Amino acid sequence: MDPPLILIFSRSFTVTICISSLIFNFSILFIKLSLLIDLLSNQVYEQNGCKR
Repeated sequence: MDPPLILIFSRSFTVTICISSLIFNFSILFIKLSLLIDLLSNQVYEQNGCKR
């Protein structure tokens, strides 16, 4: 294996890890947001006196 090939491989590997961690963080953020929205809508429904 030539050193440049190893460099390219490690770089692409790092980029893949970065992208996957970004996607993971975004999915967690999305889940938290949806839970928060659900909580807020439940509070609004309870304030109006009608439960789902």
